[in-house]
Amino acid sequence: MDLLEEVLINRSGMRKTALKISVSLLIVVLFLGLFYPFSTVTRTFEVVEVVDGDTLEVERGEVERTVRLKRVDTPETAGYNSPEEFEDVPRGNWKCLEDWGYRAKDFVKKKIGDEAVLEYRKGILTVERGSFGRVLADVKLEDNRSLNRILVEKGYARSYGDDLIELEEEARNSSRGLWGECRE
Repeated sequence: MDLLEEVLINRSGMRKTALKISVSLLIVVLFLGLFYPFSTVTRTFEVVEVVDGDTLEVERGEVERTVRLKRVDTPETAGYNSPEEFEDVPRGNWKCLEDWGYRAKDFVKKKIGDEAVLEYRKGILTVERGSFGRVLADVKLEDNRSLNRILVEKGYARSYGDDLIELEEEARNSSRGLWGECRE
């Protein structure tokens, strides 16, 4: 066997070994991505836009994201608020809900200003996302209170999360926010 044949045989073997290592690493990464638990991460982002009371456009460096406030739902400002979402509000009072959607948006703008501290769940390969691919997050205020909770507590939003149901019931029973004006 001459030198050229020996080099070609060794090269072929090295390619097979490199391919095996690459496939093994890919399998490990995919396995960890599927079974590795999410961890909670807190990061500060620049606010590009407050889209509505429960949706933000934020950026950090070159990365821009759409963020959905986790476990809350404010009335829509552009579109239709369905009767199933705000069941205590009479059908004829949907304009009131739209107005409270704008109030929620303004409230969020005032509370967070130009920066938002987001607390979200992150895995190895991804972050927790909701419908439409939006990152799900809690917004932390300067005093470390949750903006998400405050929106429900003050009657700007309804809750999705078990930990917020009591706050929503209190807001409804006390006729706070939209639960006072829109049920009349």
